[in-house]
Parts: sequence; structure tokens; C-alpha cells
Amino acid sequence: TSINSILPALCVVLVNGIVFHWLSDFLISSLSSPGDDVTQLPVLLQGSIRILVVHLLWFLGVHGNYVYTSLMVGKDLDQIVTHQFTLGSLLNTFVLFGGAGGTLAMMAAIVARRRAMPANLVAKISMPFQLFNLNDILIFGYPIVFNPYLLAPFILSPLICFWLAYAIVVADVVPLVQNVHWILPIGINAWHAGGGSAWTVLLQLLMVAVGALIYYPFLSREQGDSIRQKLKKVFATDALPAADLEVTEEAYFQRQQQALHLHAKAMDAFS
Repeated sequence: TSINSILPALCVVLVNGIVFHWLSDFLISSLSSPGDDVTQLPVLLQGSIRILVVHLLWFLGVHGNYVYTSLMVGKDLDQIVTHQFTLGSLLNTFVLFGGAGGTLAMMAAIVARRRAMPANLVAKISMPFQLFNLNDILIFGYPIVFNPYLLAPFILSPLICFWLAYAIVVADVVPLVQNVHWILPIGINAWHAGGGSAWTVLLQLLMVAVGALIYYPFLSREQGDSIRQKLKKVFATDALPAADLEVTEEAYFQRQQQALHLHAKAMDAFS
């Protein structure tokens, strides 16, 4: 199936490339760029608009960074926040750690809930890439796309972290002497941005903690509802009233724990 899809995929990419190029030359180039208006707004508002639009597009399965940057012609990321430190560097260092949504904060929340929710294989696989701010695997594989439980934290976490980081940076609480590239790993980018200052790294870690606190309750809700829905399917009978669901859930977990205990004893006997 994958081999048979190669030719159609190439055709789709080719046609889209031609159409997009044609639109760029004959339509988009004749219109004023939205970036001309957006860059006249305060930098705090520019960053907030970018975060909202980019993350809504990501949630719908569209690469929000590419689309928004194309519309803005990259102008908003070059806006100066303080001294020579740009909006793009502020987002890369203190907001979008791990990629869109600040998903390294989500990973921290998952680790904090490791006893309550099983480790997600996709999250494990995506972790090395998230260290370099590449989280496409997590967004599409976890998934975050079209996941109603994660829409709010996926937007709120970067938005709140941006507001906090902006206020701290503008107040010159931490030194910022170098702009950073988006692909620099967490810790290294903060160290570079602060010219070797540990305070800048601590601020970044604080932002990760804030993001994790935002993600945590939504992950709890996602996991709790997931278990409850599974139990409803397992025990869905006319003889079982809905009011007994919590009791049934507890009994179900007790049986599962007993089964795991017996399995562990059997494995020890054969080892």
C-alpha cells in the first residue's frame, strides 16, 4: 500500500507546489501582507496573536509555524523585546521548549503522573526529538491534534508562559545578550541567550514548571475519562446501574492488581 501511494503522493505535492507558486506570483503578491498591520501592534500583542493562531492551526493538523510565518513574512519574530533580544528568541527560549505547545512541559507533567497513567510509547519515542524542539511525532502520534482534552493546555501553556516571560524579561530581571536559534536544545539555548548566566537557565526551568502545572489537570482528566469510558464498555449491561460505576472501577483494578501479583510470583518461580 505504501509503495502504491508513492506516485499519487508525488503528484499531489507537485500539483500543490505549482498551484502555490502560481498563487504567490499572481494573487498573494498583489495583496498587502498581514504582517504590515500586525507589526504595528505592541510586541506583547504580536506574540499573543502568533501563539493563538499558530496553535489553533497545529490543533487542526496544519503546520502553524509555516503558515503563519508565510503570512507575516517573518516580520513579527524580528521585533525587539528588550535591548537586542527579539520576539523569536523569547519564544524559542522561554515558551516553545520542545516545540509548539511547549510540550516538554507536557512531558514533565506525564513524568509527574507516572504512577497514575501508563507511559505513552509515542511520548517516549518523541522525547529525543523534543530536546531539539521537534515535536511533530507527539502532536500527531499522541495525539494532540483533535484531542479535546489537550486543546486548552496546548494553547494556554505557551500563552501564559509568554506573558510571564515577557514581563520578567522587560523588567531586566535576567540578562539577555544573545539571540538564539529555534533548534538549540533546552538549557543550552537559555545559557547562550544569557551569556552564560545561570539565572536565565533558572527562568527557563521555571517556565517549564509553569507549563507542567497547566498541563497536569488536563492530563488527569484525559486519563480519568479514558478509564471510565473503557469501564462503561466492559461493564455495560442492563443489570448494572450507572451509580455503581465507581465501585465497579475499584473492583476492576483490584482484580487487575491480583492478576499482576500472581503473574509476578509465577515469573519468580521460573527464574
